[in-house]
Amino acid sequence: MKVSLRWLNEYIQVDLDPAVIADKLTMAGLEVDSVERLYDYLDQVVVARVTSTRKHPNADKLTCCVVDAGQGEDLEIVCGAPNVREGMTVACALVGAELPGEFKIKKNKIRGEVSRGMLCSGAELRLDADAAGILDLDSSLEVGTPLRKALNMSDWLFEIDLTPNRPDCLSAIGVAREIAAFAEVNATLTPPVYELPDERIDRSRAITDFARVDILDPDLCPRYSAGMLVDVKVGPSPMWLQQKLESVGLTPVNNVVDITNFVMLETGQPLHAFDYDFLAQGRIEVKKAGSPISFVTLDSKEHKLEPEMLMICDGERPVALAGVMGGENSEITDTTTRVLIESAHFNHISVRRTAKRTGIATDASHRFERGVDPEGTVNAMVRTMALIAETCGATIIDGLIDEYPKKHDPVEIDLDIRALNIRLGTDLTRDAIADILESVEFKVETSDMEGRLKVTAPSFRVDVQRPEDLSEEVARIWGYNNILTTFPEVPAKGKPVNSGITFRTQLRKALTGFGMTEAVNYSFISHESGDRIGLGEGDDRRLVQTILNPISEDMSVLRASLIPGLLETARRNISNQSDTLKLFEVGKVFFAKSTT
Repeated sequence: MKVSLRWLNEYIQVDLDPAVIADKLTMAGLEVDSVERLYDYLDQVVVARVTSTRKHPNADKLTCCVVDAGQGEDLEIVCGAPNVREGMTVACALVGAELPGEFKIKKNKIRGEVSRGMLCSGAELRLDADAAGILDLDSSLEVGTPLRKALNMSDWLFEIDLTPNRPDCLSAIGVAREIAAFAEVNATLTPPVYELPDERIDRSRAITDFARVDILDPDLCPRYSAGMLVDVKVGPSPMWLQQKLESVGLTPVNNVVDITNFVMLETGQPLHAFDYDFLAQGRIEVKKAGSPISFVTLDSKEHKLEPEMLMICDGERPVALAGVMGGENSEITDTTTRVLIESAHFNHISVRRTAKRTGIATDASHRFERGVDPEGTVNAMVRTMALIAETCGATIIDGLIDEYPKKHDPVEIDLDIRALNIRLGTDLTRDAIADILESVEFKVETSDMEGRLKVTAPSFRVDVQRPEDLSEEVARIWGYNNILTTFPEVPAKGKPVNSGITFRTQLRKALTGFGMTEAVNYSFISHESGDRIGLGEGDDRRLVQTILNPISEDMSVLRASLIPGLLETARRNISNQSDTLKLFEVGKVFFAKSTT
């Protein structure tokens, strides 16, 4: 999970150093793998002022500029922007700067004129979408100041390695909620407004006149919400949206698709946008495939689907692989004008099985596999529709469809305060525990029984099911470092060491003290070893146990004497010109009950 500090600040204002936030998140169970500063490339772009201009002698559309970039000498820069003028305050990329897209600035000649730098547009710096002209900065900015500092573009990116039981933190709001819980001052989480803009709603048309949703497999799809927009203008996303997606590694596609991805990253609820004009009969049916079929997904790949896989179908055919990926036959294109938004809750086991068998891994399936908030579908859909209406100039069709055949039952847990303190080794009061749990949005009520609390887990915490889970919540928010190390009060009773072990230890010390070297040989020897060392026919050391599946002929029996192994060790050493040997071995020998 990746999220930037500036993005988090949209939901919670905390004045903490990024390194402190990373440490506290890690100690709270959200391990931060890395903290990266964004917009580093703006350090090589400075505020500059155009001191003079002249027409390029060899090109009508180019201008030769003399620029003061605070480098101790004026720079000659050739610029093709139509809005460049004398006295203009601009963003100047110095020679050696590397701009987004791995574009490196070099000193070169443009139509015979030397250019030592580049005057940049907002699009080239990924600050806005305007590529028609260079940035016209505030004239009060000091020449030579790095643009990151001048525009206050400082931001940090956190990469968090989440455990599978914390799907609630696969969202910016989820991470902000965690930060609010451990903030040293009272920090209030401010989620976005989940309201549709009234001025964009067409009250004369209802969604039920256009669409219908039927859930035929409620066990696999407990909830399916849908909304509709018309007069949608598909195009590039605004720069703020592109920047957010790019900061976490997503590639912008178009405004509609980008908004669904943005809301998923913000709330943790995956969404999908259908081109309504490609939905036969305006119907959505959520059902199993029923028979082996082929289906082409958004990435233009054909997949063989199994009968048990859950599909989203229209009145005639499948249009999406539920919780995994949409179909190519209903994707958003540049000509799309009517959009149906899906926000659903799918069974995590079903999605995991489908994703694994098809080999498709998406951000949506990653979240559904771990469990999403069953109560969050409508809020996420409303947020999506409001943004599409604002960004794409769309009109919202009145009403929402919300099929909810299997409603979520809140998890209620009876928490024993004494048992929690014994489990954690703490001495927290009931009020302190209640405050800790309420800080991460658990509902806490006083129980009729002394020393107990009634705790209701929020719907987004699908991992909390029992008192032990609440103990973990208290421990990580209270702080593992605050839990003192304690030892059992039961005295440890030592057991006397076996006399044989003591004797062998003393023997080793004595022999090594005499300058001897201990050898450690295999317990397997050759069956001819008795003959090689001249043992008599009646010697007990000939009663060896044969190995059923020996490694080799020289390791075919268990040793009844340590001498063959020591002699073999001596032979190998002598063959390597080591003829001053003092060896001993302490080990086990084995005797067969009979030779048969």
